[in-house]
Amino acid sequence: MVNVCTTNATNRVGGRIHTIFLDEDRVEYGAQFLHGDKSDLGQFCHDLTLLSDDHSGEAQGVYIRDDGLEIESHFVVEVDDFVRYTLEECEQYASKNEILHPEVGQNIGQILRTRFIKYLNDKNENERVKNIMEELFDWNIKFLNIDNACLTVDELSAKGWGKFKFVGGQEHSIFKAGYSSVIKAIADSLKQSNLRLSSPVEKVEWRQGISKYDRDLKSVVLILTDNRKIFADCVIITSSLGYLKENHEKIFHPLLPHNLRQGIESLGFGLINKIFLVFDEVWWKAGTKGFQFIWRKDIESNFNPNEKLASWTKYLTGFDILKEDKNGVLLGWIGGRGAHIIETLSEQQVAHDCLKLLKVFLKGKDIPFPRRCMRTRWYNNKYVRGAYSHITTKCDKNDISPANLTEPVWGFTLADNGMKVCNILFKRTLRVYFPKNYK
Repeated sequence: MVNVCTTNATNRVGGRIHTIFLDEDRVEYGAQFLHGDKSDLGQFCHDLTLLSDDHSGEAQGVYIRDDGLEIESHFVVEVDDFVRYTLEECEQYASKNEILHPEVGQNIGQILRTRFIKYLNDKNENERVKNIMEELFDWNIKFLNIDNACLTVDELSAKGWGKFKFVGGQEHSIFKAGYSSVIKAIADSLKQSNLRLSSPVEKVEWRQGISKYDRDLKSVVLILTDNRKIFADCVIITSSLGYLKENHEKIFHPLLPHNLRQGIESLGFGLINKIFLVFDEVWWKAGTKGFQFIWRKDIESNFNPNEKLASWTKYLTGFDILKEDKNGVLLGWIGGRGAHIIETLSEQQVAHDCLKLLKVFLKGKDIPFPRRCMRTRWYNNKYVRGAYSHITTKCDKNDISPANLTEPVWGFTLADNGMKVCNILFKRTLRVYFPKNYK
């Protein structure tokens, strides 16, 4: 019989899956959607009837420019289709294991920009239309920065783009009682005495060789911050890649094998955050799904001094509408350097900056000050240090893929047969075989 013990650094289970109450409304502080339900996790959720019959989305609603111009939907669709088609071609680099274009050695940002410039030049459109399409393209790049938790799409490997496989089914499934209901179902199935909360691990000591005379000894020892020790035959590490990047050389004794260290250091792990605005009344037109912000190239010269916006707001793609019955709740996604900046601001300041932003884009709207504002701070969490991972161009250079972090750390019995002993396993760190769950 296998005896399983779990340790959690914080006082709850779930990590970046964290459903909370914002006043009377249940919201997702971390993972927002189950992207595809045709997986083992999806089947588990279906078996327990955890998924809602309602389905959500992102980046919906009106696309509106800073001068108040509502962008015609056919322009939005055209640019979106261009970006999606180009990225689908990049996926084929991995799925078919063949080079379709010489661009394969480039990064995602280079490919998108080069192809879009050519696409615009080949179109017989006037400057006004081309400007609108360029502005929509810039919005899509900003969205991709958020969707991949990177500072810039120039970090993203074209070769590695197709490593993510969509498992099929509903693209944006949501939960009846919040995403944390999945974690609760799993935690409730465990023996509670083996579920240890507020138990940060300070060191993982593992044995590279076990003598035939020491077979009763465990091959791994976890040393907690309060000096308690847990002896184990094998340990599965589920820390975020962000935490591993910052701590792997301090935690593991001896150091992890070179291929694992190089994998941790080469794969990317970035930050996105959320902003929730709660209003006492619904001030937008019924049925509106959201507001997406399109910026003109020469925006600074077009603003009067009273409309000067906080620099971090340019990293916000827009707001999706989460609720509009008795009161209104908006959800904004932010990435890049803006995601770091808002962690340093008070929520009152974030609310003030967001209200000013909304008033600039939604000309003439009488928008009240939010009753409440909440912003997430995932980098501030020392056990997470970000949102999720991506395959970088550094992975290309070092011949690294997410598979590097699925390789177990082996020890050996020092006997004639030299039998392998599995010491350490890492959870699959990237979105390779499973649906991505943060967004």
